Amino acid sequence: MSDEQTEILRGIWQELKDLGKNLGDRIDRTNQRLDETRDAVRAELAETRDALRAELAETRRELSARIDGTNTRLDKVEEALRELAAQQLMLTRYVGTVVDRHEQAIADLRERLGRLEGAGAGH
Repeated sequence: MSDEQTEILRGIWQELKDLGKNLGDRIDRTNQRLDETRDAVRAELAETRDALRAELAETRRELSARIDGTNTRLDKVEEALRELAAQQLMLTRYVGTVVDRHEQAIADLRERLGRLEGAGAGH
């Protein structure tokens, strides 16, 4: 191998070493950017997760308050229905008593009318 060939090979070898060094630097910079991107994504995910947890907790508080309000209203409705049922029972008993009295009064009137008709027929 001649000196000129040796020099060419040394030049090529040096270029490959330089290229490898440059390539290594580029790989290192790419890895650094990837690490930074990963860290940013992790931070954003953590922030989003925290925001969602806070929003979920607030939604739970709001729903709990609404459920409590609904339960209070249902308690009032239940109380009103019980009161109405008691009033209906009392009214039914009263109407039944009035009907019984009227039926008795009607029966008494029929009896008296029968006696009067009997007395008038016997006259």
